[in-house]
Amino acid sequence: MSPAESFNDGFLKALNGSFVERLSILIRPGRSHLFLYKGKRPIRAIARGIASTYQGELRIVELRSDSLRPGDGEKLLEPLLVGQTLVFIHAGESTIPALLAAHWPQYVRNPHGYVAEIAQDFVLDGRFKLDSAGALVVLQIASREKSLTDEIDIWPSPLAEWDAEELEKAGSQVDIPILSVGMKRSDSHRLKSTIDLRRNLTTRTRYERAYRIYRRVVNHLLERTAEPFAAIELANSALRSRDEKQVLLQAEAHDLLSLWSAKTPSTGNSSL
Repeated sequence: MSPAESFNDGFLKALNGSFVERLSILIRPGRSHLFLYKGKRPIRAIARGIASTYQGELRIVELRSDSLRPGDGEKLLEPLLVGQTLVFIHAGESTIPALLAAHWPQYVRNPHGYVAEIAQDFVLDGRFKLDSAGALVVLQIASREKSLTDEIDIWPSPLAEWDAEELEKAGSQVDIPILSVGMKRSDSHRLKSTIDLRRNLTTRTRYERAYRIYRRVVNHLLERTAEPFAAIELANSALRSRDEKQVLLQAEAHDLLSLWSAKTPSTGNSSL
């Protein structure tokens, strides 16, 4: 079969097949999509059904809460960075799944220069090595569809009940392990109470302030220059020094201050 015939065959299959048959064709490596489900079927069974439509290595990961543990971000990215499929599921109102789905394709297009905060202590940036981009399928049970689209640049698709039923049936035929990230809700609630108390007593460290400043500045500069290396060097220098003053010093050294107009995001403590 010629490449043209192969493409036409795949296109017709995507057009005429069932949802289960179309899923792996529509969400290809380097792409992502967010499905929102409002039914009562078990999300884990549906996730296994989604996974069964993909060939090759994959991973199913469930987000338990917004409070990620050390290493959870890397656990999520591991399959995506080596060309595997990640099925990411969450029963709740966290924005982490939608943020990862929104930013993953943009990161794939510019892995060395793109910077996006997915969660506290989980930033998608040039520190990670992208060998081969994987596909990301996000399934979330949430009631905040409008809030998600307002807060995040992504267009989720509703998962119809008959499609959920088909996926649940497919998932019952396979036994794929499901990993978890995020603290349990009870542990997360206790940790949040402790953090809120500490925030009333202390301010952010110099490193935290510098990190937040550098991320906003670099994204600002990347939007305004065709040459990303200077902006990336600015970011790396700020991180190495752990000193927010280095943001300005490095910007001056690379002659980037001319781009730093009044429209630059505020770096005052009130916005941090």
